[in-house]
Amino acid sequence: MLLSSCDTCINSPQYRDAQAAVTQFQDQVTKDVASAKSQAESEYQKQQDQEDKVQKELATAKSDYDQLNMRMLDYQQAKQEATEDRALYDELVKKIRENEINAGFQNDMVRIADEARRTIATFIRNGNSICWWRSLCRWFWRLSAWLQPIVWTRRSGIPSRLRKA
Repeated sequence: MLLSSCDTCINSPQYRDAQAAVTQFQDQVTKDVASAKSQAESEYQKQQDQEDKVQKELATAKSDYDQLNMRMLDYQQAKQEATEDRALYDELVKKIRENEINAGFQNDMVRIADEARRTIATFIRNGNSICWWRSLCRWFWRLSAWLQPIVWTRRSGIPSRLRKA
């Protein structure tokens, strides 16, 4: 008897309508789950692509920064070398001008100044040894000041055409 009452329930139009509604809701839930899953995968893929793009841009930016840093170091080194070369060049020009000025003086003038100086024998005869030592030191000092540009020019390796100028 129990079977017959269930058969009637299953065959009843209300049961069929309820079963159809349940099936429809299950289909709708399945579709919604599939749609949500595909939407989540799509969002994940977009975010993954965005992250890859940012990683590539970061790598490019780092590479550009490294190149710029290397160029900056090269520039600073070249600037330092240029400054040193300019200072050396200015000093060389100064020495050349000094040599030109010194070359303009005649040796007669130096000879006249030399003749006016006392000799060592004069100091020894007078017995003034302190004055003699002082004059001797001055004489060596003047001689070294006079020879300095000549020695510097020869040691610096200036070509002979510039030395004469």
